[in-house]
Amino acid sequence: MSRPDKGLKREHGNPNLRPERSTGWEIGPQFDIPAFGQADFASLSATYFSASIRDLIQAVANANGAYTEENVSQANINGVETDYVLNPAPWLSAELNYTYTRAISGSNGPALLRRPQNAGSATVTVKPLPGLSITPQVQYVGRFNDYLYNDSGYLTGTGSADPGTIVNLNVSYRLNDKFTLFATGKNILNSNFEAANGLQIPGASALVGVRATLE
Repeated sequence: MSRPDKGLKREHGNPNLRPERSTGWEIGPQFDIPAFGQADFASLSATYFSASIRDLIQAVANANGAYTEENVSQANINGVETDYVLNPAPWLSAELNYTYTRAISGSNGPALLRRPQNAGSATVTVKPLPGLSITPQVQYVGRFNDYLYNDSGYLTGTGSADPGTIVNLNVSYRLNDKFTLFATGKNILNSNFEAANGLQIPGASALVGVRATLE
């Protein structure tokens, strides 16, 4: 379900609203490739997924400009998710994930809102010293259809929202069997990406602490 989050003068509830219903399935292979003396040198997987949604809930405007949620249509979502994992050395691993999604209203209608067609991430884990783990991650979200607003914050229609790239960083150091120091950085390059158009994700943040294992 998607609806405009601001710029609306009023919105009414709908006591006759029915829950969305969906059916789906997925299938795909996975291959583990040994090389250079390592049984888990590489892992490749690809999954095709498909889902059909009935009684899709969307915000609908009436003649007076008021909005309400209604069961208006059906939707079909399908695509492919791929995942590549490399372990070239005991102290180094990398994972690349990419997902292509086709999400449309009905069997051949317009694209659903807030469903990016392309999305992916790249993660590298480096362990330069015993107990030390450094994991940078880059996440990418491609263009997607969404509600658009003018500079005053009022709804002007729907259209293409900008893509975004977010960089995260996790560092941990295991002191012993019971204590681990950690530092987590979210959106460390302060991306202005809007996961929903007009609603920017939080800026750069960091969390530092100690994890304890009690037995």
